[in-house]
Amino acid sequence: EEVGRYYEENLNNFLLSQDVIQGTYVKVTQDAPRITELRRWSWNNRPEDLDNMEKYSLNYAEKYDDFNNSWVYFSSIKSQFPMTISNPSRFLSYNKNLETTDENYRYFLHISDHLPEGEPAPVELVHNDIVSIILNKRKIEFFRDMEQRVYSDGVSRNQFEIYETADQ
Repeated sequence: EEVGRYYEENLNNFLLSQDVIQGTYVKVTQDAPRITELRRWSWNNRPEDLDNMEKYSLNYAEKYDDFNNSWVYFSSIKSQFPMTISNPSRFLSYNKNLETTDENYRYFLHISDHLPEGEPAPVELVHNDIVSIILNKRKIEFFRDMEQRVYSDGVSRNQFEIYETADQ
């Protein structure tokens, strides 16, 4: 609850520095079986197709990621493809499915959701950062309070000395 409140109050501090996506990613060898079925499964998010794709990937995929329930930076996925995408925001605005190949592998990406650079980051993506900020603020408040209590206690008991330094 506190994280959500902090996020809402400081939304402009959590703008995305790059595009984020949700979806699935599969990398299989060129000679993997049932490519047509894999293509069909990978290009949507129906539960039965995701289930079939996961079962298929356990047997045939070099790499399989289902990040439909979490946000990932597109750059981390893009770096796994053998192609260059020079303008990610534009690419993601017009493409929901990507299939490409190189000499050894076939790559499938389905993008179920996309948030472009400059938009507020999803709270799930910055949750840990916000927790750290809140805890650091609490630490600072604790030390300030402790310092004030020690000072007040010293004044009330007349148990402190003031040292003056010589000017140089």
